[in-house]
Amino acid sequence: MFSLKNGKSRAAMNGMVVLSLYTDGQGPRKEEFALLRDRLTGTASNPVYAVVDPFEKDKVLYKTDFNTAKDDALFGEKLAKAARRFKRAAKSHLTAVTNKK
Repeated sequence: MFSLKNGKSRAAMNGMVVLSLYTDGQGPRKEEFALLRDRLTGTASNPVYAVVDPFEKDKVLYKTDFNTAKDDALFGEKLAKAARRFKRAAKSHLTAVTNKK
């Protein structure tokens, strides 16, 4: 799992939902999760982390590998940037939905 040592990553994740999709081992949906990981991140490596736009199922706001995630300061900054992208996307989505009414 990524670093949560000094709280930068933890703070950036405020409001995010963490989902773990296991693609190794013997899980019943291993292949399905592996295909999703490959499609979203473009890699078959484990672990890989992604922030996905919930309004556009295939739009990745941020992705990184384990080595970057180990660096709490860098990972926290990247997650914060992804959170800002998410908030802009959410605002845009809500505006579009409101304007359709």
